[in-house]
Amino acid sequence: MADERPVKRQTAHPCSASVIAQGTYVRHEGWEPNFLATPLGALSRVSMAGVIVQQEHSQASLDDGTGTVVLRSFDDDLSSFSVGDTVLVVGRPRVYAEQTYILIEIIRRLGSRAWLKYHAERRELLQRHIPPVPVSEAPSRPAPPALPVQGRAPSAAPSLITVIRELDRGEGAPTDEVLRKAGPGAEEKLRSLIAEGEVFELRAGKVKVLE
Repeated sequence: MADERPVKRQTAHPCSASVIAQGTYVRHEGWEPNFLATPLGALSRVSMAGVIVQQEHSQASLDDGTGTVVLRSFDDDLSSFSVGDTVLVVGRPRVYAEQTYILIEIIRRLGSRAWLKYHAERRELLQRHIPPVPVSEAPSRPAPPALPVQGRAPSAAPSLITVIRELDRGEGAPTDEVLRKAGPGAEEKLRSLIAEGEVFELRAGKVKVLE
């Protein structure tokens, strides 16, 4: 019987652009979330406040006083935000073409730049609660491939991701073909992966693995 554990929403830990720049991205397949291994710990979901210093369509650059980080959105156009806007962002660290960026879940304007000082102070207090990087998955000691648990059928999620990659010819994989090829339980697993941010819908009927 496939693992039916519910998707657990990860805590958004306040962090800085300088910490993100020092991180190494660790990928998982299945139920375990990907994370950024940083000197402060493992970051699967973050919150940041800063000033937009560059913006174009679905991508922007955020400066929080310690450095800059790229923001991306696959759902919304960021053209309503302008260079100079002070914003609060919640999202997930991701890597594409060796560049670390934040996949936006929430982005809101802040009424005053005084909020940046508040967020920086709060960040210093709360970053001690960032969970540690598992020793077996620290950047200097890559973890060995996980073995299936005795007596439990492996989760469908890894094979589902593999199917999406196989059917994706650059413009996303057809959802109906993915579900048909992945087999029973694939639709629920696909919804879970989309909720986790591991897979996104390019448009109706097309899905893509987030690299």
